[in-house]
Amino acid sequence: AAALGVALPDDWGSKLVASMKKACGDNFDPAKLFDPIQQLTGLRFPDDRQTLLGKSAALSVGSGLDPEKLTNSTDMSGLPVGIKVAGDPAKIKAALAKLHLPDGLQATYTDSGAVLSPDSSYSTTLAKNGNLGSDGTFQDLVPNAEQASIVLYLNGAGLKSAVTSLAGGDHSITDNFDHFSGLGISTWREGNESHASIRVNVR
Repeated sequence: AAALGVALPDDWGSKLVASMKKACGDNFDPAKLFDPIQQLTGLRFPDDRQTLLGKSAALSVGSGLDPEKLTNSTDMSGLPVGIKVAGDPAKIKAALAKLHLPDGLQATYTDSGAVLSPDSSYSTTLAKNGNLGSDGTFQDLVPNAEQASIVLYLNGAGLKSAVTSLAGGDHSITDNFDHFSGLGISTWREGNESHASIRVNVR
């Protein structure tokens, strides 16, 4: 129903620190910024942060999402949401071991990374090589997905049940949403040029 993905360059954590030092001046000490977070979480920055986000990371939301449960319940089990990270599964597992994951949130490891989800079935689906790139609506809305650094995708049909629930019986909202097929936003670089695309499909 919805996906947000980010592709990260090699050694992006170190590059981020270098960029911060360049912006803040030679007197900037990254340790003063990261040490409190490291003490609180046990994670080493920027190394563990780079490990947890990997080469790319994607937040995925399935079509069966119940907004009422998402906003008003502390029981997250069964929610079709998940984060898929492409990276070294052993390093990701070691970094996650330092954190206290919320109750019900499960980590599944694959040869190419890891998946975090409160729904074991949805986690299994995400762990497999996804077929979103072969979806016709996705291809129309994000035609340059393979080279994109950031992608946001919303599928109208997959979100209809969630929108109906949120509308609370307001047919003006659901009737208008019936015409919405999807939204795709992407950014990418070609050489020294940055590009962005926003596409909306209606019917």
